[in-house]
Amino acid sequence: MAERPHPSEYLANIKASAPQIVSDIKELASAEIVPSAKHAGIGGGLFSAAGVFALFALNCVLWAAVFGVSNFYHYVAGRDWFTSLALAFITLAVLLLILAALVAIIGYRQLKQVKAPSATIAEAKASISALSSSLSAGARDAKEDITPSVTSR
Repeated sequence: MAERPHPSEYLANIKASAPQIVSDIKELASAEIVPSAKHAGIGGGLFSAAGVFALFALNCVLWAAVFGVSNFYHYVAGRDWFTSLALAFITLAVLLLILAALVAIIGYRQLKQVKAPSATIAEAKASISALSSSLSAGARDAKEDITPSVTSR
């Protein structure tokens, strides 16, 4: 009958390989999470920029509305320079709203690329399963009362 390793050898193997397993999982997690974090940062920043552009556009629309309403009364009497000023504010507001929409679309696409670290989760589960199997095998061998062969050294 072939000799089985002593349970302490199982534990020694686990102790020796555990730091490498942890290091590999850490490396995998880093490689998987960094791109997602980058996309989340870019998407969030672009959404923030879209909000700023929308606020500027709202400011311009309000100013244009003020000038437009005041010019309505002047327009009834005849056109003057206030009318052209109001049209300039409206044009700027429309351009800013278009820019805000484009930035929001790009930001949304960036945020859609954020993914969970599935490979890291799978690797961690596999490592825990392998560790559990090793410990179970060691415990089973210990229960079978395997004694190491005594040899002279």
